Amino acid sequence: MLRAHEPYPALVFDRRWNIVMTNSAVDPFLARVDPELLRPPVNLVRLGLDPRGFAPMVVNLASATGPARRPGAGLLLQPGRPARRVLVRSPYAKKA
Repeated sequence: MLRAHEPYPALVFDRRWNIVMTNSAVDPFLARVDPELLRPPVNLVRLGLDPRGFAPMVVNLASATGPARRPGAGLLLQPGRPARRVLVRSPYAKKA
């Protein structure tokens, strides 16, 4: 199914936002990411918010991350979840 989406990027991630599979169209994006962020488990939230990841490629980063910072945003903000720890460490996360 991922191959069928080519030439468009497609990926599969688990409930903790860890990337499980990608198609080859994702490779050019990953090539621009710090290799340290690509060590398993590769977390999509961390890739998206980290300045060494996709963040510099996102033109509207501030508005795109706004919903993830709202109380009750779901998985990203549930205490004790790995994705929350990644979000809190991000320089784009709202200070508590």
